[in-house]
Amino acid sequence: MLNLSFWLNTRPGDLSGDAKKIIYVFLALLIIMGIISFLRARKKAKAEWRIWNKVFNFSLSNIIIGLLLLFFSFELTPVLSMRFFYLLWIILMAVWLFFIFKNYKKITSIKEELIKKQNYNKYIPQKKN
Repeated sequence: MLNLSFWLNTRPGDLSGDAKKIIYVFLALLIIMGIISFLRARKKAKAEWRIWNKVFNFSLSNIIIGLLLLFFSFELTPVLSMRFFYLLWIILMAVWLFFIFKNYKKITSIKEELIKKQNYNKYIPQKKN
């Protein structure tokens, strides 16, 4: 696995049984995550809806990419079945999840500030016209 020819081989052959099982389990987890995020997005306010919608888009896109990678590997398509694409796929998923988590932290901090401001303002007399 540490050999460069392992990752950049244009005709790597079919994946081993264990690798396929790991990818199938991972895709199943992505499907479950997509369903949960879709259901959560329908029930949340607009700010939280955006986060859950991003998680849904993440899971749906990665399910499609994962199925395409498995298809190319199964069909033994030259170049498109390179193991490098699996590595690239994992790296891009990590970057995408980082930005989703960053937005989630931003929204939760804004919600906490809004709650503090509302608690503070309820004790301040309001100006009546």
